[in-house]
Amino acid sequence: MNEIITGKNQLISIIVPVYNVAEYLPRCMDSILCQTHKELEILLINDGSTDTSGAICDKYAGIDNRVRVIHQKNGGVSKARNAGLDVANGTWIGFVDPDDAIKPNMYDALLKSAVESKKQCSVCGMVEYHTDGSQAMHIAEQISNPTLTEESLVYVLKNIYLRSVANKLFHRSLIIDNNPVRFDANIHAGEDMLFVVQAFTLANGAAYVPEALYCYFRRENSASFCFNKNKLSVVLALDRIIQALESKFPLALRYAKEYRMDVVIFLLADAYRRKATEFIPKLQKELKARYAINYLLSQTVSFRYKCRWVVLVLSPRLSVGMMDRLKIR
Repeated sequence: MNEIITGKNQLISIIVPVYNVAEYLPRCMDSILCQTHKELEILLINDGSTDTSGAICDKYAGIDNRVRVIHQKNGGVSKARNAGLDVANGTWIGFVDPDDAIKPNMYDALLKSAVESKKQCSVCGMVEYHTDGSQAMHIAEQISNPTLTEESLVYVLKNIYLRSVANKLFHRSLIIDNNPVRFDANIHAGEDMLFVVQAFTLANGAAYVPEALYCYFRRENSASFCFNKNKLSVVLALDRIIQALESKFPLALRYAKEYRMDVVIFLLADAYRRKATEFIPKLQKELKARYAINYLLSQTVSFRYKCRWVVLVLSPRLSVGMMDRLKIR
């Protein structure tokens, strides 16, 4: 695509959704401001913070004229990111979470890779840290085929780091100008995965940078570690993904359906562990209904995982104990 083949001095809009992260936001912002790629538009969307996060946003806007702040009522991370997409001026769009940080050359590397390969998006690896600052995991695996294929979409669904929007760069023609891709405000778990899959199904391919340039800081008290009704919306996200894959990607579609069943199994087991009894009937119904037969007949689902489904249907508490002993998640 001709609009991608240009020099390195392209404007990148970085969207940062901010909500009650005063403790972490300076680390995030300092890492963005020291990027070796200087042509940046940094959009801080203060999503109704009740701590000093809004004041910190305004402080950085006063320090660097590349920073723009939007203050809005609390609507969740998806609405905050969408607000950034609505006003972004950049040729390229990136997302950074306010409690994380990025390596100084991340956007230089992502842009160079995308431009040289003439792709509409690029992806880099991640490094994960515990709350005490120690490194937990290093993910910088290069995918061998830079051309978008069904295998690439399956890999996005399989790899938790590839599901994130934060370690990627998207060309605006892909997610803004032509067929706009937006975050679904009704989905509170799996919203990144849905956005990435929808973008990848429209893209001409993705470039891969085999370096861990995005620093993800695990927060044990974050919402992702709580069991509530929002967590169940990942099933809705997978339903939307299945719709996006239905017409052109049969291999990825099959895996998405199997993965949906795996997610329901995990959620049901987790509901039993946490005694979240109000969610169990709905999950039991999902377990026995949609895609169950295909899951049991699939040649790609292991016999052990099929046994997990059977035991969970017949004796949920026994199954949860077995899964814990075998460390099956």
